[in-house]
Amino acid sequence: MKCEQYWPDRGEVMICGQYILEGVSEKIFADFVVREIALRNADTADKRHVIQYQYTAWPDRSVPDSVVSLVAYRDKVEQQNRNRASPIVVHCSAGIGRTGTYIALDYLLQQARDDTYVDIFGCAIGLRGQRVNMIQTEQQYEYLHHCVLYAITCSSDPIKEVKLKTGVNGEQITIQYDALKALDSVNRGWTLTTIKRNKNHKVSDYLDERYRVRLESSRDSSINAVYINSYLRQNQFIITQTPLASKLKDFISMIYQEKCPIIVCLDDDSTPEKIVGQYIPPDNKLMKIGQYQYKCTRSNVMDEYIVRDLKLSHSVSGHQLDIRQYQIRGWNSNDMTPSDLHSFLKLVQEINDIKLQQEYPILIHCQTGADRSGLFCGVSTMLETLTIEKQLSIVHVIHHIHERCHTAFQAYVSNSCTTVNKTYLCS
Repeated sequence: MKCEQYWPDRGEVMICGQYILEGVSEKIFADFVVREIALRNADTADKRHVIQYQYTAWPDRSVPDSVVSLVAYRDKVEQQNRNRASPIVVHCSAGIGRTGTYIALDYLLQQARDDTYVDIFGCAIGLRGQRVNMIQTEQQYEYLHHCVLYAITCSSDPIKEVKLKTGVNGEQITIQYDALKALDSVNRGWTLTTIKRNKNHKVSDYLDERYRVRLESSRDSSINAVYINSYLRQNQFIITQTPLASKLKDFISMIYQEKCPIIVCLDDDSTPEKIVGQYIPPDNKLMKIGQYQYKCTRSNVMDEYIVRDLKLSHSVSGHQLDIRQYQIRGWNSNDMTPSDLHSFLKLVQEINDIKLQQEYPILIHCQTGADRSGLFCGVSTMLETLTIEKQLSIVHVIHHIHERCHTAFQAYVSNSCTTVNKTYLCS
């Protein structure tokens, strides 16, 4: 036991001595929880509201997997409490390791903003002069360096909604993207490993092994697929390659294992290699792959995309999944970005409207498993974040996906910002 729950659940009341606490609200995000607590002193009738930010993405005896996660969390806390006069309480189990790392990050980013330099070592010495062993481990100290480097190099401050509506500065985003690429050479040994070339199509890919999908039913458990968070939910998406014939069984096994309720195909029927839809049987025709059999029970061809209903079952267990597949139309295989952004945005918004109703990951696939799939997840998460926060750090979203799938957005050095820009104008 490292912490007694000192806050009530939403709608509950807790009594601690003369203090009465009521859980007013609780909002759960992928990496943190925000709670509003009504605190009343029964003796004096003094009443106030307290906001608690609980960071949930810090594994025990380690550091967070992502620098984006903690930097974005710190940004949210700092912006919502910038004008408050009272101090912020920061705690962890011992009150020195995670607590020291977080306070140091906040201090150093303010130092960078106000003094145009950072002194990480001096900050650590100063904190330890106030409380023993602040920033407790070497791993935490190294992680702090990566967080500060990312935050000050990529200028990741959120952009207000009103500025997005007038258009994002494409040149600035290109500069930020180039900074992200430069950081890869620093961080690659820390976060990324190379997967075997023979698992890929013509374009080799890099995935963070910690987030690779592992097949339980295969001797070779590796598959070129990785989990991606949305703003509200961990592992909301799986991005992968459109399957080759040799990988079709693994592809179907993954859908069944992960119970994917939604599949989004970002390859148009005009794809020259004729691999799109190879896992889609003709209407009401049964198709068998290994221990799996499935059929397409409905197809609805629309201007923007095709919607298909699939039934997938396991021949041994008899368990059946109902799956809805969306296949985009009009995205030519030679085009880096969708030619019709209204159609692309309509598909993104369709998936956004239904994804939070789904318990299991949504599968997104394209030829490379990175460029179109990464863009789709990025725009989906950006629109979700903007709806909730009324502001957005495009760099945070891109870097999160880029950390897990290194080649995502690589084809969009000059065009990704334009796509995002026009997408917001469409919305």
